[in-house]
Amino acid sequence: MNIIALIINILAIPAILLSGVAARISPMMFDAPGSENNSLIKFAFYCLLLLPVVLIITNIFGWVRFVGGDYSGAVFAYKWVLLVLLMFFGSVFMSIKG
Repeated sequence: MNIIALIINILAIPAILLSGVAARISPMMFDAPGSENNSLIKFAFYCLLLLPVVLIITNIFGWVRFVGGDYSGAVFAYKWVLLVLLMFFGSVFMSIKG
């Protein structure tokens, strides 16, 4: 379990950088006419803005738990990132459908 926790914590570092780039270009979601009134697009926008913050916080908690020897806690610290990603993709798919 400690190898899995180490791999996940190391892979989260480039994910922070990539999610920061996604957050910087997220205002382009509002380029389409009428998209500024779509609440699902606004929700997806806020999820993209929240993702780098959640990744940084969970990465800190993951490393603290990894150094403390709680390897399963280091892996399960990333459940919040999964929740934000699921909310983002759910809102994007709902806005495409509707």
